[in-house]
Amino acid sequence: DNNTLFSTVGASGSVTFTLPAPQVGLRYGFFNAVDQNMVIAAAASGDLIATNNAAAASVTFSTASNKIGSFVTVTGIRTGAGTAKWAVGLQTPNTATIA
Repeated sequence: DNNTLFSTVGASGSVTFTLPAPQVGLRYGFFNAVDQNMVIAAAASGDLIATNNAAAASVTFSTASNKIGSFVTVTGIRTGAGTAKWAVGLQTPNTATIA
C-alpha cells in the first residue's frame, strides 16, 4: 500500500483511516472528496508529528463548510535509534484539528 492515495469518495458518513505502525519511508495520502468528517488516526497515541504537536494521535477535518478538498500526506520518518513516527503534511488550508 506504500504511496497509496486513500479517499472518501462515496462515503455517506464520517470516515476514519487508521495508520499502521510507522515505518521509515512509507508514505500515504488522504483526500476528502465529500462533505463528511475525515479522521487520520495513528495506531498508537503519539505516533504523529503534526502542526505544533510532536506527539499527536489524530488529525481530523470536521469544520462545517471546510471539509471537501482536505488533503493530507503522512510519511514515516526516523525519530531516533530504531524508532519512527508519521510526519503529517497538511496539503490544503482546510481547518484541521490535531489531537
